Amino acid sequence: MNTVYLALGSNMHRHKSLHAALEYIAKSADIEKASCVYESIPLHAKGPNFYNMVIKVSTCYSLKMFYDLTKDIEVVMGRDNWVDSLGNTQSIRCIDIDILLFNNVTSKTNPQLPREDIFKYDFVVVPLYEIAPDLIIESAQTSIAQIYETFKEHNLKVVGDF
Repeated sequence: MNTVYLALGSNMHRHKSLHAALEYIAKSADIEKASCVYESIPLHAKGPNFYNMVIKVSTCYSLKMFYDLTKDIEVVMGRDNWVDSLGNTQSIRCIDIDILLFNNVTSKTNPQLPREDIFKYDFVVVPLYEIAPDLIIESAQTSIAQIYETFKEHNLKVVGDF
């Protein structure tokens, strides 16, 4: 079995979208842990605030198969990106699913692993730390606990759990 950490985010029908995504994922993987749901402001687009969470799953799918599955779920559930009259990217997403880690695989191509979001965004670091505080990211020679130290002061709001 392969161990996978996924970041999920939604800014459209947020609670329902996360729940539906979890149901889709559960058809192909065993969900072992799920963080609380956190609310965050959109960073690279305007629109409603996001609900974010991180889950740990185990699956017999290969990396390519699982990556394709996550992209298929995004397409089925809906995602709408456009550029407004001022040239700003706008985004409404039912769901965004990113593979953060897949076993100890390192990759510079799609999907990039470990995904750089682990090091950059509180809405990924905080929920990942919640479910895996002892996680070691071997390829980066660091731990999620060390990364979390730089994100202790964050603006996320816990909105619930699954």
